[in-house]
Amino acid sequence: MEHVKVPIVRGETLLLQAIGILKDKDRSGLIVDLPDRPRVLFLDELLRILCDKDGGNVKIDQVRPRYRAVRLPPIGATNPPEAIRRGREATVSSSAAQFAVLDILEGQAQVVATFEPPVRSFTAFPKLYHCQTNPNHVWRLEELEKKG
Repeated sequence: MEHVKVPIVRGETLLLQAIGILKDKDRSGLIVDLPDRPRVLFLDELLRILCDKDGGNVKIDQVRPRYRAVRLPPIGATNPPEAIRRGREATVSSSAAQFAVLDILEGQAQVVATFEPPVRSFTAFPKLYHCQTNPNHVWRLEELEKKG
């Protein structure tokens, strides 16, 4: 399974802070570390809340995720590789999750996708354009261009 390292934030992180972290790490998705289960959020979800609700002061744990995620149990040193793989696959399939968090180290989560498109959807923070009168109004270039 393909995996990628993405930023991880706590639930009380504000939307603008989370977007800043994504920009600094050149990622378009992150993990929100919550007690019950991790939450995968992508930049487009954060921007929608930011624009729709002037959400600069919205905490990220208030954003409803589009995808389910599960935290996989740590690998034991005595487990054979095949048993680890089978155990992880069973955990992911029984949870109906689209993403799985393998490890969390130094402010980053190692994530695998269980569907297509793969984890590449986390990469490359896009160029954003801000409204001059309200900095919470933010768009990507493709949202500003007229089609046809």
